[in-house]
Amino acid sequence: MEGAGPDDRIFPALAALLRAGSAREVLAVVRDEPELLGDRGQAGLKLVGVYAAMIGAPTMLEVIRQRAAWVDFLRSAGTDPARMRLPDE
Repeated sequence: MEGAGPDDRIFPALAALLRAGSAREVLAVVRDEPELLGDRGQAGLKLVGVYAAMIGAPTMLEVIRQRAAWVDFLRSAGTDPARMRLPDE
């Protein structure tokens, strides 16, 4: 992301998460971007959810909710992204 500093890595991570097209891709993004499981990741998902609701994008809002559910599940399970292995590895 142009102009993003080291503290702004959450925005490219959120974009990658929303572009993920399958459960495997979601897991791969979380493994590569562990900050998604933190407070900034949660806040970022809420922010893009509010944005989608404001612009009237129901499909985008549904994708955000699905990704947020994955992240919530992984976070509440205490997942260590560094130790994650994808099914085909």
